[in-house]
Amino acid sequence: MGSHYFRDYVAMINRIHLVELVDAHTMKSQRPAFRASLIVNPLTGVPYGASEPAQE
Repeated sequence: MGSHYFRDYVAMINRIHLVELVDAHTMKSQRPAFRASLIVNPLTGVPYGASEPAQE
């Protein structure tokens, strides 16, 4: 048997692992909202090479 503080520490580590597991499962099951594209800029929806302003 560990001390009260050690049991609290283990409980916190277990909570962190559970949150990470739930987060990983959620990320796997949801469709990604952002998809990289070589044709269209996903942030603006404008095709690349179509009169985009030059970056300074």
